[in-house]
Amino acid sequence: RQRKGTVIIPDGTETICQNAFSVTQISELIIPASVKRLQKFACGDNNLLKRVIGGEGIVSFGQYAFYNCVRLTEFNLGKNVKFIGNSAFANTELKTIDLPEGLKSVGDGAFHTTHITEDNYMVEVEPDGMYEIHIPNSLRKIGLCAFSNASVVYTETVTRKLLIACTQSGNRQTYNAARFWRLKVKDKPELILPKTIDSLAIQEINNFVNTDDAEMPHLYGYGQGNTALAAALEHCRLYPDKQVRAFLTLYAAKIADVYSDEAEELVKYIQAGVFTDTALKKMITELEVNKKRRNGLTVLKGYLLNAIKPQESNFCL
Repeated sequence: RQRKGTVIIPDGTETICQNAFSVTQISELIIPASVKRLQKFACGDNNLLKRVIGGEGIVSFGQYAFYNCVRLTEFNLGKNVKFIGNSAFANTELKTIDLPEGLKSVGDGAFHTTHITEDNYMVEVEPDGMYEIHIPNSLRKIGLCAFSNASVVYTETVTRKLLIACTQSGNRQTYNAARFWRLKVKDKPELILPKTIDSLAIQEINNFVNTDDAEMPHLYGYGQGNTALAAALEHCRLYPDKQVRAFLTLYAAKIADVYSDEAEELVKYIQAGVFTDTALKKMITELEVNKKRRNGLTVLKGYLLNAIKPQESNFCL
């Protein structure tokens, strides 16, 4: 438990046993190719661990193998991995995750990543801290919220388990950071999904994937709360139509309320032209009535007013 700095595991070692390197002060771990297994909590709770070298021979990661290694930003899974246990890399700062073909199982919350602030606080991952992930065809078992911070998911097939794996729920739910994700299936246009999507959406997704010239599904309707609004905004930015504009108009006041603290994000959608004039006016009213004591909203209201189309006048002398 008092080990510091770099630790080199001897060549020939096949198993790193339960708790072998948990709660130490090591900053670097070098794993030889001979290692095949990391057992439960083998390297967990090392909040100074920044770098892991090697490990290309690892076949299985036990539960919580690198749990709470909050400064770990990179890890090469190698080509031999078959099993990744529950929360194996939870609360790490991984931003690049390459799942190899041959991988069979990924447990609950395995890649529920986090972000560590300069003041050593763990906070939710912002959109720029999320990761893209390719789902190998060999993967058969996927746990709840396994890829909860995935921003883009590439796959050949879509199942209910995959949908649930890419969502956020319970203590893994994000309220004020990334609220939607993108799903790219084969050569189809990418789909926009809320981070709290109902698994019933699977039927509509597969209908879209398996039907030529199918209409883009409105999957934000399967979301909950703010995640549905965020997914609708992004959907309208990419695939505008009357249905999504009507949805945004209906919830315009709520959008103004939620995004009044995220003016830069809201301005992006205002400039993209996703809102009807009715929605823009409802948003202005919300800011003036319920947010009138808030400072710093003048610029946001200016963008809203500027986006409203000028009315033609029929007045004449």
